[in-house]
Amino acid sequence: MIPEGFSVFIFTGGLGSGKTEIAANFSLKLAGRGGNGPVHLVDLDIVKPYFRSRHLAAELEATAVKLVAPPAPYLHADLPLVPPEVRAILASGTSKVVLDVGGDDVGARVLGCFQDELSRRAHRLYYVVNISRPLAKERAEILSMMRDIEGSSGLRITGIVNNTHLMGETTPEIVLEGARTARALAAEIGVPLAFHCIKEDMVEPPLEEPVFKLRLYFHQYFESRQGGKRYAINRGGC
Repeated sequence: MIPEGFSVFIFTGGLGSGKTEIAANFSLKLAGRGGNGPVHLVDLDIVKPYFRSRHLAAELEATAVKLVAPPAPYLHADLPLVPPEVRAILASGTSKVVLDVGGDDVGARVLGCFQDELSRRAHRLYYVVNISRPLAKERAEILSMMRDIEGSSGLRITGIVNNTHLMGETTPEIVLEGARTARALAAEIGVPLAFHCIKEDMVEPPLEEPVFKLRLYFHQYFESRQGGKRYAINRGGC
């Protein structure tokens, strides 16, 4: 599931696709493999979403993942802030880097600022698909978003990730429906369907490609922010 020979992994996708959840889990998986140098999880999400990597600062503090986010006074501010050390981290080439990027053309534009550094690093740019989300049900809609992101970032998408779910209502059939759409999208733009994501306690559906089991950090985060209460956000969660 984690390809060999690459040191930078970028996750983007529409609002509510689950890209931030995947980026956090991927970072921890990458750190668990060991190897030389740290693993940096870089919060480049300058759009105004419900969940951002910076919300996991406390949880990541005790792990081998180093969170790169705006400084403490601005950690939860809805401002288009880019951590100043990002360029140095990408240029150094001494660590594995996971980038959590905003899910539209405006959010992806920040990647264009680091095009020179990224062109020198072996990287993968994954587009996360969740067809349960608004504006992401039809292939034409998703293709349009992908083209906008490529145009804004100056980078090519290199793989599709299927993260189709409805939180606690997810069934194997929902995952398989998303898999069919993701597979068709991958074939249309000529890239692989890199992997499918499911909750860690879900029975694995019969899929052709690798499966990545996720621990849902952000669902827990949102509950803690709401005093333990459960809320459905646009029926599909993060």
